[in-house]
Amino acid sequence: MKQKRLIAALAGISIMFFAGCAGDKTTKDALKNAEVLMEERPEESLEILETIDREMLTSRKEKAEFALLYSIALDKNYIDLQSDSIISPAVKYYRCHGTAREKLQSLYYLGRIYYNAGDIEEAMRQYVEAERYVTNTDNKIAGRLYKAKAIAYQDIYDFNSALEQAQFAADRFYAARDTVRHINTLIDIAVIYCLLAKYEDADNCLKILKSKFDILNERQISYYYAILLNASLINSPDSVQSILYEYLTTVTNDSLINWLYVSEAYSSLGDYSAASTSLDKYIYYGGQKDAAYYWTSATLLEKIGDLSSAIEAYKRYLEITDDDDLSIFYADTKFIEERYINELHRVKLQMSIIIVVLSFNTSVKIYRAKS
Repeated sequence: MKQKRLIAALAGISIMFFAGCAGDKTTKDALKNAEVLMEERPEESLEILETIDREMLTSRKEKAEFALLYSIALDKNYIDLQSDSIISPAVKYYRCHGTAREKLQSLYYLGRIYYNAGDIEEAMRQYVEAERYVTNTDNKIAGRLYKAKAIAYQDIYDFNSALEQAQFAADRFYAARDTVRHINTLIDIAVIYCLLAKYEDADNCLKILKSKFDILNERQISYYYAILLNASLINSPDSVQSILYEYLTTVTNDSLINWLYVSEAYSSLGDYSAASTSLDKYIYYGGQKDAAYYWTSATLLEKIGDLSSAIEAYKRYLEITDDDDLSIFYADTKFIEERYINELHRVKLQMSIIIVVLSFNTSVKIYRAKS
């Protein structure tokens, strides 16, 4: 009787063991499949990850892998996280384990989370830390990192730094043969050149985009014309009419048109009715009532003689820009890289001193042993 009980118990343990092994293999396969699908089919990748029983993630390595993949999948599906609770196991694990790429990805996506939460300084801190792990082969993720840094610099109006990072990003996307992101980044660079009033450089960038016109999607074509139109308003006003006509006849999807720039163009041509309609379309298609909107609105209202409404729009513009200036004053993002580089130099100097001291002590010991 005792022997039968023992055999039954061992059989039960055996079944549990093999079931556990099978479950572990299923989990590993699911993680692998999610990783493979991540770039091209992120929706399917997210679906796979959400079917995984998290209790089957038994090791710290598996938990870290899941946390990183899940954070990436959410980001790629435009689900913006504002808390580090999901990615935290990955960041903690890859701090001391894993490949350079895994360290890079965990810190980059942690930076994305801080950025979504509005903490630009902390986001930049993570981006700068992530940059330590960039290699010559990580072109796509490196491109994303540099682009994220460019956006952060643009947010605090440091356009020269933003331009430098955007150029790094463009080079990396080109090396990765990621045509869509490379073109998108060239568009970013053209915008920054306009913000810096470097219209000749912006024009050169637009010529590159024009040479790739046959592979541009409609959204990219819209950006091309919007930048061209915006630059012409300041740099070559005589060409506004023809560019505006070409823009509105080439891009047929109204939701993709930058109606704010179109409104400014109509206003410059004296067609205030069309300018007002364009401004309404800007809001209708999801445009924000930000500083640019209120400035465009104020100048238009002033031109049509509605001075009281123009004053209110100007006041709102000043309130928004004052708030932006205040947040930039308190954020020292632009100095993080410099602080980090200085700290790195300090640590390297300390390490070199330690190595020299240890080498000296070893030499002394060897000398004494020989004598």
